[in-house]
Amino acid sequence: MSIPFNLQYFVENELNDRYAWMLTGIAAAIWIGYGLLMYWLQKYCRQKLRQGVVYRAYLQLQRLWHSFNGCIRLEVPLKRDPFYFQPSLVLLLFIYIIVNMRLCYVATEEIDYEPRYYIVGKRVGKISLGNLPVLLILITKNDVIAWLTGFSADKINLLHRWMGRCMWSMFVAHFCLTITYWVRVGFPGMITIPPQIFGMIGFGMMTICTWLSMRFMRKWSYEFFLFNHGFAAGFGLLMVFFHSLGPGKGHILFGVHLVALDRVWAQMGRSLINKYISPTKCRAKVTTVEDAVIVNIPMEKKKWKFFSWGSWKAGQHYYLRVGRVRRIQWHPFTVASVASSGNIKMVMRKRGGFTKALFNQVAKERQKQNLGDDSHVEMKVMVHGPYGARIQPLLSFDSVLFISGGSGGSFTFPLAIDLLQTIAERNESQDFVGRPTEARVTFIWYCRTENHIEWYRDELNLLGELSQDLNVQIRVLVTRKSETEFDREDIDSSKKRIVDETTIIKRSPSSNSASRMSIEFEKTPTDEIVNSEVDALIGSGMSKSLAVMGCGPLPMLESIEYQCQQNRWRSGAPDIYSFMEKYVV
Repeated sequence: MSIPFNLQYFVENELNDRYAWMLTGIAAAIWIGYGLLMYWLQKYCRQKLRQGVVYRAYLQLQRLWHSFNGCIRLEVPLKRDPFYFQPSLVLLLFIYIIVNMRLCYVATEEIDYEPRYYIVGKRVGKISLGNLPVLLILITKNDVIAWLTGFSADKINLLHRWMGRCMWSMFVAHFCLTITYWVRVGFPGMITIPPQIFGMIGFGMMTICTWLSMRFMRKWSYEFFLFNHGFAAGFGLLMVFFHSLGPGKGHILFGVHLVALDRVWAQMGRSLINKYISPTKCRAKVTTVEDAVIVNIPMEKKKWKFFSWGSWKAGQHYYLRVGRVRRIQWHPFTVASVASSGNIKMVMRKRGGFTKALFNQVAKERQKQNLGDDSHVEMKVMVHGPYGARIQPLLSFDSVLFISGGSGGSFTFPLAIDLLQTIAERNESQDFVGRPTEARVTFIWYCRTENHIEWYRDELNLLGELSQDLNVQIRVLVTRKSETEFDREDIDSSKKRIVDETTIIKRSPSSNSASRMSIEFEKTPTDEIVNSEVDALIGSGMSKSLAVMGCGPLPMLESIEYQCQQNRWRSGAPDIYSFMEKYVV
């Protein structure tokens, strides 16, 4: 049935808006479905159904899913680290493009009051805006997508970047098709009317936002990227809002208000509450150790009638702002301490931009106040959070392997401490429901020099104390020689040195924690570490589970993930769950 000519324009606008919202709904349905099946159901099965047919069937589904999402390892000439290619991401991108392309021309054949390419061109613009709420919800700070799906921050950022690039491609198609139409009909003056000018400005801003956010720009100057990205996106969306007609404004209003509410609650609501409950009103003790900055913020847990505040889960992060260094910038840092300590500890290695400026500011304050190099300085800071660490319950696994490098220990140290504390409490109460009777915990931390151990001295002390009477192994792998240490002690780099009371931990004569903690002056490959953990579980002859938690340099994490993938299909292999916390600039 053909559409009457006088109604086609109105039907066209209605269809454009309907399919744009349909795309938003499809994305929401996919996220909800994935979260329920792959994150929440897995959490329930590991806590409640550790044995049984349903549990084994679900683990088989997880194994197939991990295989589908597996990586291919490619050795690149003249490149030190191998390249890891994930075909499933290409397939996901291909399906996403197909769905968008299909919605761009479906039900356009009956609208013939204008050339079809122009009808499709207008539809492309609307469908691109249908992606906008999805794109913007990916940058919210309050863990909406992470809570729903269990995605880590790097995966959410990856989705945001590639969805933005696809949207920009659709903007290009919309721009070219519509401009072509008005030039062909001999009415180029239509291009110069205000709505079209607004659209062109918006397209220019989105081009800047897309291409000046590439990785080379983020690595060159992250501060410039933040300013440029925020300004270009905000101003560009304002111009697109003025360019859009009628119902098309709904996607922009919905997405922008969502981000605005998120930022207001995070940067004003959460940060002000954190300041209120902090005993020092967020006056932090900041010090430097070697090439790192350590920030300590006292935080007291408060309980009100309907909710409590001031606590965080192991592995979560806060956003930090130091007004004396950068007035409007917030940067995420993982909390290296556990909530029971009542202190938010952040360890950040001096690189460039904010961390370098903070390191230099501490040096200036020490000089101004005539303080020694080991003294701390007080600075007024603001924090909002906590966020992240949507991981499976580690208590349910037979073996847990923690691997981290450098400041990545801020993620694994609190996770390991929290796990050991929970195991000790449950052992004391003889509560073994939903967990193995004797779990194996292996903690590996790579650091460049022995002096870097100072970053996490307190956490290593606590791990040593908690490791008593538990099946725990703690290894600190020093990857570079410390000149002063090696001049003083002639230690072969391949030999193990047991930690004594003068190096890491102060222990009582009856303590056996030193036998469980060692410093090794060598760089044991991560694949050997993962393989040895899997071999130990295969040798037990029973169905076991292994959790591998990692944080550190990207090549190390990619290698760990790849090795977990290779081990999942070994004969008698345990159920392997892996979570890699990545912060990729």
